[in-house]
Amino acid sequence: VAGVVEGPRVYPNPAGDAAAWAIHWPFSDREGVHPWTLRDARGRVLQSGVYSGAGVPLMGSTLGLSAGQYFIEMKEEGWVLRLVRK
Repeated sequence: VAGVVEGPRVYPNPAGDAAAWAIHWPFSDREGVHPWTLRDARGRVLQSGVYSGAGVPLMGSTLGLSAGQYFIEMKEEGWVLRLVRK
């Protein structure tokens, strides 16, 4: 549908042994400091970082993550994505 803006997407999802995930979202060219966190199903922070935009995807790692559901949050942007680790 013309004029519809898609939200952020995480891929691959589910993530397997690739050891990496990436998030693409339409406003990834917005410069600035964008803190993010990766939490487990209990809400514990397992990874965090700062994304600077600049038109490139946000990249993270599945290394050390057990199979299960995780949540990637960029609070100031108002979104949370579910990541499944196989």
